[in-house]
Amino acid sequence: MNMLIEASEKNIALEEFPISTIYIEDNASSHFNPVMDSFKIYQTILKYSFSSLLTTVIDFVLFSILIGSGMKIISATYLSRMCSMIVNFAINKKIVFGVQGGLGRQFLKYGILVAVSGTVSALMVQAMAGYLRMPPLLCKAVVDTLLYFLNYYVQRTFIFIRGGREDGHER
Repeated sequence: MNMLIEASEKNIALEEFPISTIYIEDNASSHFNPVMDSFKIYQTILKYSFSSLLTTVIDFVLFSILIGSGMKIISATYLSRMCSMIVNFAINKKIVFGVQGGLGRQFLKYGILVAVSGTVSALMVQAMAGYLRMPPLLCKAVVDTLLYFLNYYVQRTFIFIRGGREDGHER
């Protein structure tokens, strides 16, 4: 699966051709396990989802406390996001994407992503809460869910790059 993703990222053309399937003794020697094999395919996404869920809880709890104490939405968004970003960076780097080295540069890129994502989140939550008269927590849930997918792509493609240098080119 990783090879298919990498081929797609590097615009390497793939050619598909039919093959014959041969079963010996009703495929008794097959090691195919649908549950485990599917888990292996989706494990990065599952780990990213767990990481995001954990740091979302941290973000929401801090956001709720800060809003409850009278802090403005934009300030509360940035402060809660900065606290949860440290936890999220560590989990994503080591556990989700499993990359080594490049700490300073990866953290800088990740920090930029968090700043941009936080700005988009804060402005969208502010706009939705103000114009649509929706509760800020509901607005934040909607906006941050949409940002989740974009952030995964950016992290996988530009920040936590496996098998090559941080600029995405092979050694």
